[in-house]
Amino acid sequence: MLKITAPPLPPKLSTPAYPITGSCSTMKNLTTKYPFPEDCKMNKKNYLIFPDQGKIYFHTIEEARFIYDEIFIKKEYLRHGITLKHGDTVFDAGANIGMFSLFASRECGNDISMYAFEPIPETFSILKKNIDALDHRGRIKLFNMGLTRLDGPREAVFTCYTAMSGNSTMNRAEKEKMYHDTDPDDVLHLLKETNPAVYFLLMILYPARRWLIRNKIEKSLAAREVKCPLTSLSSVMREFSVTTIDLLKIDTEGAELDILRGIADGDWPKIRQIVMEVHDIDGRLAAVSDLLKKKGFAHVVAEQPHWCEVIKSPTYNLYARR
Repeated sequence: MLKITAPPLPPKLSTPAYPITGSCSTMKNLTTKYPFPEDCKMNKKNYLIFPDQGKIYFHTIEEARFIYDEIFIKKEYLRHGITLKHGDTVFDAGANIGMFSLFASRECGNDISMYAFEPIPETFSILKKNIDALDHRGRIKLFNMGLTRLDGPREAVFTCYTAMSGNSTMNRAEKEKMYHDTDPDDVLHLLKETNPAVYFLLMILYPARRWLIRNKIEKSLAAREVKCPLTSLSSVMREFSVTTIDLLKIDTEGAELDILRGIADGDWPKIRQIVMEVHDIDGRLAAVSDLLKKKGFAHVVAEQPHWCEVIKSPTYNLYARR
């Protein structure tokens, strides 16, 4: 039986302290608890300076701040016994701008073999810029492609969301249904916890508040399509003679099961740990859990982030160890 746990609730108004630089005027975000820095209008200074990490380039400020908090502050990838150590080999499927790759490299003391996959060309260029700033001496390999099943296509059309590069997906209908199914009242409840000022403003603006929240959601879905190459995980393992994967991280917006089906039977024993995001649509969470248990992972735990629970998103983090 799949074990599902809930993470501790975040303290209200918990905002990490980020040193920032720049000269642009302060902007305000109406939908997140992480305030915009006094920097970084797009097309001017599209980077932030984070503690202990230095300069990190990004697509949008709010997304970079959210991901940094998730990975570096809350360390959501190191829960339920998942570890990183010097000398580890790590695969990062859905690398985005490289936050997890940077984090894993730091946790391993820069003594890491990393294989990072990001199919979207514009996002890949930012990933490369962030990784190139490290003194990795060739230990981090970057792939401008996505991953798929063993018998999968060699290319696919991805939907790229202008405001949310991390939501780029091969499953546009699924992703947009998740957003359209979001109840504005649930978003309001989340804002009450994370951004009381905006919450009270929206309460005053009744009855327009539902329309304002829905309009914000619709604007976030502005997108374009791009064709990207695909390969399988086992193909990469074979090409680079990878004998061990200490941690496989997957965050691919609905493609998670296909990526697992891109692992040949003989390669499964080489994988020690897996952390992945799973969209629990059509029983996918149970299917992924069952597959991992059949492949020898004795400890499989699913955890729903608090914000997903509040807005009733079918998104879970899954942790698997042998």
